[in-house]
Amino acid sequence: MTSTRSSVSWGPVPGLLSTRVDGRLTILAPTADQPLVLDDSAAMILDLSSGRSLEEIVDALLETFDVSEDVLRHDVERVVEVLARYGVLVPSVTEASR
Repeated sequence: MTSTRSSVSWGPVPGLLSTRVDGRLTILAPTADQPLVLDDSAAMILDLSSGRSLEEIVDALLETFDVSEDVLRHDVERVVEVLARYGVLVPSVTEASR
């Protein structure tokens, strides 16, 4: 399982192929057999991930969603974990080398 510690910064893998259709983001993930289809919330997490930690992503989303911080953090951790498992998100270079 990929660590989603809040101190790790994340970012989309370079060269990620994606398209947005009917409000959903479809991604050709490096390690998935089929395209991944993200809903608006998961797509927002991916969009916000570039160089941000989990805490920074949660803080940014708290300004948009009317939900408790604990619930939001759990959801963000789950989405980041899935995207990392499929090779869509990777730890940033500065964090990965530590």
